[in-house]
Amino acid sequence: MTAQRVKQVATFLLCALIFLAPTNLFMKGWEHTASINGLVIDYLLPKFYLSDIPILGFIGVGIWQARKNHRLLQPKWLGVIFGFLVLRQFTTFYPVASLWFLVKLGELGALAWALSQLVKNLNLNLVYLTLLLTIIFQSSLGLLQFVTQKSLMGYYFLGEAQLHQFSGITRGVFASVEKILPYGTTAHPNLLAGTMVIYLLVTVNLAFKIKNGLKFWLITAIPALTVLLLTQSQAAWLTLGIGGIFFLLPKHLKSKLAAKAGILLILGLVMTVVTLTGLGHFWPEAWSWQRRVTLNHQALKLFMQNPIWGTGLNTNAALNERIFAPGEIARFAQPTHHVGLIWLSEMGLLGIIFALSLWKKFSAYQKLFLLSLLPLLSLDHYLLTLQSGQLVLVIGLFLSLESWHERSG
Repeated sequence: MTAQRVKQVATFLLCALIFLAPTNLFMKGWEHTASINGLVIDYLLPKFYLSDIPILGFIGVGIWQARKNHRLLQPKWLGVIFGFLVLRQFTTFYPVASLWFLVKLGELGALAWALSQLVKNLNLNLVYLTLLLTIIFQSSLGLLQFVTQKSLMGYYFLGEAQLHQFSGITRGVFASVEKILPYGTTAHPNLLAGTMVIYLLVTVNLAFKIKNGLKFWLITAIPALTVLLLTQSQAAWLTLGIGGIFFLLPKHLKSKLAAKAGILLILGLVMTVVTLTGLGHFWPEAWSWQRRVTLNHQALKLFMQNPIWGTGLNTNAALNERIFAPGEIARFAQPTHHVGLIWLSEMGLLGIIFALSLWKKFSAYQKLFLLSLLPLLSLDHYLLTLQSGQLVLVIGLFLSLESWHERSG
């Protein structure tokens, strides 16, 4: 392919991925491997998402481009650690779920690598427009769902949740009236909120590079912030606030903060656990806090039982149901609402070493971007456990303005 054709194909595939990332349409398999005590654990189901199609296509273009430029990855010592982690997944309680999740993480890593290869070959205007259109589409659908209190078209409409079902549908109270929260085409209102926040932070950076970009961003932000308010996601609002502060900082302060981002992120992840435990002690009637505190403690217990290797990828939610006492949390079989504790419990100390090694490869702005996501990382799980969350995270890491310039300069 010529350079121009590479640019066209890569841009088209990435735009398709940006739009499909927050969708929840998938095919599932091996359902018999996902049942625990008569309860089907959704997280154990191997799934092939509609978004996998542009992912695989984009990775293919990245490989073609890298071979052309003789820049294919060479094996390093980090691969040895990864090899041990692969072997571990064969010996978990749920090897099918663990191995499939490992494949999906490998796919995600390959996508990140392909983005690093192709970021200079993308049409910035089209990428920016697609981000804005995705925000408008998801926020408009969410607003319609909230106003009508029902699904617009149903699951085959890009995975839209079946809001007519009572069980498992998230609700909130507005002026003493209980209402269904907006979902968009995501699996949960919190995921819709996280998508809105990350896409808003990415596009506000890009807005100053595009002609009339800031005007278009301000128009797009109105429905996005409205639906964000309706999701009642406190973690998303905190993330938006932190990201906004970082965006307004002078460049030299951003550099200083990025240099300490790793320490600050670890401290933030730890302090969130301590703070939630304290709040749960003083306000036992706060059900949401109590739920998170219990899940956090369960993750720590799982880590103490398997400190070196962990329990294996994608096992946290299932082991909450299998090992710990039955109750409300077990019925929902939710993962721990803390990405750090999930990774620690599932991958152990070896996984922490692997994560720290990856951290060193991030640019200064990418580290700062991850630090701004601290509330989402410490108060929810979807950036690690759900493909939509994973994809939105990778898009945010590689398509922010500073990161774009660093990799194309």
